[in-house]
Amino acid sequence: MARRRKGEPPRYRLHKQSGQAVVSLPLGGGRYKDVLLGPYGSPESHRDYARIISEWRVTGATSCQILRSSQDITVAEVCLRFWSHAKEYYRRPDGTPSHEIKNIQYSLEVLQELYGKTNANQFGPLALKAVRQVMISSGKLCRRIINGRIDRLKRVFRWAVSEELVQPSVYEGLRSVTGLRFGQNGTHDHPPVRPVSPESVAAVLPYLRPQVAAMVQLQQLIGARSEEMCLMRSGLVERTGKVWFYKIDPNERSAEGTVNSHKTAHHSGLNGTARIKLLPIGPKAQKVLEPWLRENPDEFLFQPAEARKQQNAVRRQNRRSPMTPSQRARTPKRNAKRVPKERYDRHSYARAIARACEKAGVPHWHPHQLKHSCGTEVRRRFGLEAAKTYLGHSQISTTEIYAEKDLNMMIKIARKMG
Repeated sequence: MARRRKGEPPRYRLHKQSGQAVVSLPLGGGRYKDVLLGPYGSPESHRDYARIISEWRVTGATSCQILRSSQDITVAEVCLRFWSHAKEYYRRPDGTPSHEIKNIQYSLEVLQELYGKTNANQFGPLALKAVRQVMISSGKLCRRIINGRIDRLKRVFRWAVSEELVQPSVYEGLRSVTGLRFGQNGTHDHPPVRPVSPESVAAVLPYLRPQVAAMVQLQQLIGARSEEMCLMRSGLVERTGKVWFYKIDPNERSAEGTVNSHKTAHHSGLNGTARIKLLPIGPKAQKVLEPWLRENPDEFLFQPAEARKQQNAVRRQNRRSPMTPSQRARTPKRNAKRVPKERYDRHSYARAIARACEKAGVPHWHPHQLKHSCGTEVRRRFGLEAAKTYLGHSQISTTEIYAEKDLNMMIKIARKMG
């Protein structure tokens, strides 16, 4: 019999000892399991063969649930299979891995360390609480992060149930473990993100490079997220009316293959495609943005390389001693360790602001607070529903996170109520 090619399904063949049809399914590590299908050539045997091969394909053509009983699968094996699934499932519209991959990795580390060799069907609520207690005892994680990681572990076992790797009762038991409540012993909470004051923003602007200063001013006015500011390009700004719009469409690709995505791009809209996000750009924001618009619609607006070049030009202009011939002939290093990128990312953007805060002598704030500032100002002037529309949220509850309550309205009501 010819050898089966890689990726080819196991073949339907005759089991000579019994006269039945048989299929040999891979267990991994060069091992196989023979599954008898009934009388050779019978319709029933062909039907069972088709069913088994379908299950084999669904499990990734590496191993099948029917190969081994779910009673002996370990927690480590469940984690390994889920990890293979997660690397393919949690991706952005452009195909790159999302931040959720790292979060899942951190969540699985403690679980595998404590219960990797445990039978997955014996992993219950008390075991999950033990994993959570280890996270609490480390003292490094806040309550919200711990709750998030425990929820991800529940998600692992929910997926395992859907793949028929563990019994449904396992996931139902884990669901009974409720999240840590605020103030619970041994836990701590980071302070909530607050809007940054206009005074702090104004104090920092002189210490920022022009590109970053424009990003700060623009983000404060349009309420974009940090990554959305970094990905901004001329081709995404619609300038047909008095109010411009920054169109964030994850379904479109630039000539270079770049996708401008947003946080909820993985949620599909009514027509089955990723939801398009529009951020309005008013007259003040247009004034800030206009000097940075470029002829190439796919070129990023705010570029670190351009900022470095401008900084070096200013340094040369302010130089007191003349340059030597060797200094004039100097060219950039080919293999320099720190080469400016074609755009800022959310980390470099935040670092630039952190350094400027230190130079200005003001309390540290980060760019995400600018979105909160914008939401709070819109809510104060136009109401909560208007803030929801302006920030592009689909739920009021999301807007309430970014827009602080207006205490002045509460004070007015209190005075009238007596």
